[in-house]
Amino acid sequence: MFIKKILLIHPDKEYSNSIFELLSKDFVIKSTTNYTDAVILLGYYKPELILLDLRYSANSNRFSTLIKLKRDIKVSSIPIIVLSDINDEGIISQALALGATDYYIKDSDLFHLAIKVNIYFTNQLNRIPHFSDNLIKYHEKMDKITLQLDFKNKFDATIDELTFECDVSTNLIAKKMLTSVSTLERWTKKVYGVSPMKYMVNYKLDRAMNLLEHNTYKVKEVVHLLGFSSISYFSSCFKKKFGKSPSCFKTDKELQTQ
Repeated sequence: MFIKKILLIHPDKEYSNSIFELLSKDFVIKSTTNYTDAVILLGYYKPELILLDLRYSANSNRFSTLIKLKRDIKVSSIPIIVLSDINDEGIISQALALGATDYYIKDSDLFHLAIKVNIYFTNQLNRIPHFSDNLIKYHEKMDKITLQLDFKNKFDATIDELTFECDVSTNLIAKKMLTSVSTLERWTKKVYGVSPMKYMVNYKLDRAMNLLEHNTYKVKEVVHLLGFSSISYFSSCFKKKFGKSPSCFKTDKELQTQ
């Protein structure tokens, strides 16, 4: 039986109690009020989903906890639904670019949050656990579109999990997907028309563009956050893909907002 476990990180105990009351019938929920306690809790409690409140403090980055969780290799693969009072397209885009699975805008009725959580677990239960030659043989009667969709779902989830990691390799991606390098390379070329690492770099560059577009981070911060080996390599890749250097791109966006 699939035990559906959730970790709630929220400073407001009254609001946390409301969420617990809503979801505890169908899910196992543990809660904490801050990142430090969450780290301790995650040492022995392994949730399938994290609900994270996005609180802004003048002395800290509103995304600091999200970034820390996504850079912690022990928990970075756990999906996160951000909870926030902020209904702003730029903030939502940044949260998703930094690795959030979904964004819930708080309202008086928590019913919509329950829907998001249930949709996530429904999709999780329907996921194929690995993609291998044995799986292909087992489903040899399935049409090509179904097989490609199976691969795409697993590959996209793996790439998203590795977005903030350094030293990503084809071997690491294949290991995460429980498949062989040859199968990974063959199907990536078939589905996307590029190699796994080419797709990985392009995916990170798209995330970088989103972060720079909203003027939240400096170029060197984006390079560090997304695990690029150097600023020069990142700048070269960025300019090749988008036609201008990241610093020029950021400057242009800042001028547009003035």
